[in-house]
Parts: sequence; C-alpha cells; structure tokens
Amino acid sequence: MTRKKRFGVSVDKEVYEELTCICNALHTDRSHIVNTATKLFLLEKFHYAKPHKCEGVMIISYTQGQREAMSGVFERYRLLIIGRSHYHTSDDCCLEVLFVRGESGDILSLEKEAENYSVTCKFVPCHKL
Repeated sequence: MTRKKRFGVSVDKEVYEELTCICNALHTDRSHIVNTATKLFLLEKFHYAKPHKCEGVMIISYTQGQREAMSGVFERYRLLIIGRSHYHTSDDCCLEVLFVRGESGDILSLEKEAENYSVTCKFVPCHKL
C-alpha cells in the first residue's frame, strides 16, 4: 500500500465546478481525479527536466485563422519533424499529428511556440525516463 501525502490546492471556481461535475459523472472523488491528472501531467512533462534525445507524437489543433502562423512554426522546426499528417475537423479546425525527434529542449520550444497559436497542443513522449 502506498502512503499518501495531503496538501491544499487552490483552483479557479470554474475548474472546481468542472472537477466536481467529472467526479459525479465518474462516481469518484476529487483526490482520485487530481492524483490521476497529476500522474498524466508528470508522464507528459517530466522528461523535460533532464536534457536528452527524445522522440514522440505531438498533436496540435488550431483554427483556420492560425494556419499561416502554424506553417511558420512547422518551418522553423522542420529538422525535428520526422512525419506529419494534416486533417480538417468537422468544426473547421486543422489537426496536425507530428512525429518529432530531437533534443528535449528543442521539442519543448516547438511545443511552447505551437501553444501560442493552437486551440490545444499535446506532446506524448515515446519513452519514460
């Protein structure tokens, strides 16, 4: 059995209400949801803490109005992008699925720049440190 540690967390009222709604829908408590979400966040982001060669999948959605800006981002990071698929969603957004490989710091830079123009951006590393 793992030992648990207790700590206080402050969130925006809207986040609290959404969290409560999800807990009710899943028949669980906020602690379970926060613990699960934290584990997923750490799996996704912790590898950035130690510079290394990295590869994974980046999923980016953005509006048609951001197409030109995103094209510039993809061009600046073209040496990291090994493969790329582009789709149009039913609500007229663009969805890019990138396979990227390179230094973790460079992938983090790509992710941060893409976040500036995207509706959502998620990097899924193919390995765990």
